[in-house]
Amino acid sequence: HDVWITLLLACVGRIVPVEEPLVSYRLHAGNTVGMKRYDLLGQIRMARWQLGSGQFGQLAKLHQAALERLQAQSAWKLLPGVVPLLEEKIRHSRLRDELPGWGRGRWRAIASQWRAGNYARFSYGFKSVLQDIFLR
Repeated sequence: HDVWITLLLACVGRIVPVEEPLVSYRLHAGNTVGMKRYDLLGQIRMARWQLGSGQFGQLAKLHQAALERLQAQSAWKLLPGVVPLLEEKIRHSRLRDELPGWGRGRWRAIASQWRAGNYARFSYGFKSVLQDIFLR
């Protein structure tokens, strides 16, 4: 729910980080929810899980649903540039979900997204490029 609410709010208003802690939230080794720090092997496992579980397709569906919801309402005005940005994010996620097998088509798709800055804008930059090259 947090991602959905934040995504919709970011499309209609400016989100500004607050530097002071507003809640007491503590992470420890036994947490079942919360951010985890992964070593290199853990990051590779997580990247493989993302690929194997269709996370990029799910991400595209989430952003498509948000775009449709925002366009269907008239109560809040969308910030300038939001629609093209969401559309590009959806295209990037779909491309990553449907990357062609080994060959020139795959390299062209990855290179075009890299040149457009979409790996840096919508993913984890070079880590995501490596994921798309080596872990598929």
